[in-house]
Amino acid sequence: MVSYWATICAYNLKNPLNTLKYSVHAFNYADDANKPILQEYRVISYQMLESNQAFERELRVGVRDYPSHDFFFVNLNDLIYSQRRYDEGISLADSMLALDSNKSIYWYGKSIMNLGKQDFDKCIEFSDSCLSKDPNYVDAYFNKGISYCNLALIAQENANKDKNGAVSLEDYKKIQDFYSKAKPCMEMVRKIQPENKERWAHALYRIYLYLNMGKEFDEIDKLLKN
Repeated sequence: MVSYWATICAYNLKNPLNTLKYSVHAFNYADDANKPILQEYRVISYQMLESNQAFERELRVGVRDYPSHDFFFVNLNDLIYSQRRYDEGISLADSMLALDSNKSIYWYGKSIMNLGKQDFDKCIEFSDSCLSKDPNYVDAYFNKGISYCNLALIAQENANKDKNGAVSLEDYKKIQDFYSKAKPCMEMVRKIQPENKERWAHALYRIYLYLNMGKEFDEIDKLLKN
């Protein structure tokens, strides 16, 4: 019991070494509701100490022992993504989906890793899976919208053009279809996060420009200039 309260005190005093020292025995006293919190303290302490290997190790312990405590998956997923270990991130998400296929955050994990791999079709697929579980998951809308924008850019680069540089009608329709599908996604990002202009304004500028949506384009153009 003393170790438990010593761990709490050390953590609140921002003393990572003592947090780690006392937490080893604190688990023997803590109940099931507080054990994930103690593990979270250990993760944060190693982060404060800039001990990257131990930070990842303790995140993995948290994911294994306390899978319902999202802190561990979210931070491990972010770490893996930041290091571009995309296939490893997909495997992590799959292992969690095997435990709970209804949890939107695990589908998002697959979505973001496929975005990193530039596999835009799969990113869209798993964004849809995420949104089927949580229709307001803004990051999934963003991933889906950006994927469609990227598919449009690829189609533009590969489009057949005449000697004057005009895109063939067939390819033009294909590009337009990608931007049309990106439009509601990025508009939803704007609706959910109106203050986060950097996230949606440039994408909507490009979408409205290509779709010849004059009124909407003018509004975004003015917004970007302010």
